[in-house]
Amino acid sequence: MSGYQERASFYRSEFTVRDDFPLLLGLLTGGEGLVVDIPSGAGRLLPVHRAHGRGVIMVDIEPAMVEQCRIASVSSGLAERVRVVRGDITTWRTPVPAACVVVARGGLQMLSSQEAVAQAVTVSSANLARGGILYFDIAMPWTMTPAAAHHLAPFLRFTGTMRREGSTCIQAGDMRIRRRYTSTLLPNRVAVHFRYEADGAATGDWRDFETDASWCRIDVASVLATLSNNRLTVISMLGDYAGTPYTTGSARLICIAAAL
Repeated sequence: MSGYQERASFYRSEFTVRDDFPLLLGLLTGGEGLVVDIPSGAGRLLPVHRAHGRGVIMVDIEPAMVEQCRIASVSSGLAERVRVVRGDITTWRTPVPAACVVVARGGLQMLSSQEAVAQAVTVSSANLARGGILYFDIAMPWTMTPAAAHHLAPFLRFTGTMRREGSTCIQAGDMRIRRRYTSTLLPNRVAVHFRYEADGAATGDWRDFETDASWCRIDVASVLATLSNNRLTVISMLGDYAGTPYTTGSARLICIAAAL
């Protein structure tokens, strides 16, 4: 999936954004019960889980990501209350009902279709205890206003164009990696081509590589209908991590719903 096996070893260095941490901490701190983080990647949210102090299951479909997340949880001193397992968001079931299921930063958009998204929301809803909370976060580059573009990753900021190119540098331990991208805004998805290459001396058995990724366009009305069909009530719909209410011009849809 999207070169995740190749990217796993440096993914926590690549995916370092923390702008959603205050919102997630506000949601999770002070509560009780199991938290499910799916898909968890290589463990970006481990600092959040360290701070709120609850039991956590972190779930990802890519074995290499699962292993990196497990290593990170142990090195963070969280192994006693953080379990790391492999699972598919469209099918994975919790061993016990969860108080909160977190699908952070486009986790639903890695799926290939609206049907898969509906299945993931349905399964996530079934994983909740009574009164449990489902949190998900969707990027909306198709409908955002130009003023809202800064709330998205640079390769998703389509303002006045359908195609973007750029590059960033990733410091992964002693190695510096150049990530180049070309992204295209299509009617039903964003297609991104990434190239990763050593920026300077390579370490270990590094080889430059290329991979493709895709962000599915999620129909808001459809996902809200799926929530309703699964007896979840929307508590809040936000357009950014500062808590601004969602509008049709927002760059993000951050939805918090409860199994009441």
